Order: sequence, then C-alpha cells, then structure tokens
Amino acid sequence: YTNYQNKKKNNKLCILSHYNKNQAIEDYVKYMIKQLYKLKFDIVFVSTSENISSVKLDSLKNYLHTSIIRKNLGYDFISWKTGLSFVKDYKKYESILHINDSIFFPLVNPKKIFKKMNKNKVDFWGMTDSFKETYHIESFFWVVNKELIQSDVYKDFWNSCTILENKNQIIKNYEMGFANLFINHGYKCSTYIPIKQVLKKIKLSFKENSLENLEQKRSFNLFWDLIIKKFNAPFIKLFDLLIYRIKHLPGCAHLWTLLIDLTHRDHLLGE
Repeated sequence: YTNYQNKKKNNKLCILSHYNKNQAIEDYVKYMIKQLYKLKFDIVFVSTSENISSVKLDSLKNYLHTSIIRKNLGYDFISWKTGLSFVKDYKKYESILHINDSIFFPLVNPKKIFKKMNKNKVDFWGMTDSFKETYHIESFFWVVNKELIQSDVYKDFWNSCTILENKNQIIKNYEMGFANLFINHGYKCSTYIPIKQVLKKIKLSFKENSLENLEQKRSFNLFWDLIIKKFNAPFIKLFDLLIYRIKHLPGCAHLWTLLIDLTHRDHLLGE
C-alpha cells in the first residue's frame, strides 16, 4: 500500500522505518517526522504495521513525500530498500538519511550537528560506531552523501538486500557490512560520537585489541546520560530509557518528563 507520492521538494531525503505492534503511530514518531520536515527533508515513511489505519496516516500527509505500508518481513533494511525503490529520482538528492523509530530524535536542535558533519566532507556518517566483532556504524541513523548516493556500490548494496529472519545474520550482513563495503571501495566515513571519545571521557584506555572487550562491559546503553550531557547527543535509544526508567535510576524521571514535553512542540527546537 502506498499513498501520496509527492514530487521532490528539498535536496535531502529521509527514509523512516517504522513498526508498532499496536498498529499505532506514537507521539514521539509524529514529533520526529515534524522535526525532520522542518529540517527540510523529503520524508518517506515505511511501516510494517500492516493494519495501521489510513486515518492515522492521513494525519501526517502534509509532512510526507510518500507513505508505504508493507508486510512485516525483513526488518529495517527491507523497509529502507523499499522506501528507496519508490523514489525514482533518489540520485538527485544531496544526502539521504536512513533512520528508524528505535530512538527519540531530536533531543536538541540537530542543525549544528548536520552542519558539523557536512564540514567533515565524508561520504557517509552516523551517530555512533562500534568495534564489536568488526568496526561498523550503528544503523539506527545513517546519512549518505551525494557521491556515494550516485555510485553503483550504493545501488548494488540495496539490490543485494534480501529478507533474512535471523536478526544476528542481518546485523552481520547488513549493519556491519554497510560501512566496511563502502570503506573498502575508498569512501570516507565518520561518526558524530565516536566510541573512542566516550571511552576516553570515562577514563578507560582503548588499545585496539581491547576495544571490543571494553564495549562489552561499557556499551552506549550504560552511559546514555553521559553522551547526552557531555557529547550533546540529539537522541536516546528508547529501549535504554525504558530499562533505566524501570530501574528508577537518578535523572531518568526528569528525562522522561522532558521527552513527553518535547513531543508536543510544533516548532523546531531552538527556534
């Protein structure tokens, strides 16, 4: 099912992968869409909530380039592949953001973040990276820039994506494979919050051969408050927030209240 395929308006494209077991579009997702729209993205919304109502979708039609409902198979990568396939002129965009609804975004106005990362003149970047098993950029937030967008290797990557039901295989083949494939073809990558900087901040040594062990003990999940306060992270993983809220850790109640307040704002943060 697809609806309101609009013409290209902006020079940035966003493909948002969504799933909700209750067939709902939650307030934080609506907030994300509205903020991305104000950041001048053409937004393709791809949901695997197969029974979501057209009324719920229509409430967002003014913000969307295209909405797609597909079968719940293949996780984010098939949603991103599907979304891209409906944008025939995707190569005309300066950048493409691949994002999913596992995060609350943005916590702060991300304009400065995009500006900073654009100055780095890389071909693709993400919010966070990891050395678990092999170096990769975590896939909840990927930005690909023009030279890579127009390449055959980018097109071939998405053409090669098939429906895999084993989540570990998806992570290995696609999340871990994405960065390494493009790096091996000579493209440059970067992250807004490199894991090495975070480990340095908490005074952990980071010899190359110990990075994986350090991450197993000190993953981003364990210091989400640090990356928000010290690194100005514009996101939080919702699963992490839920776990820490259940554990009643200090500061979590305040953050939860802040997120609820943010979802009811219509203006772009900081404006």
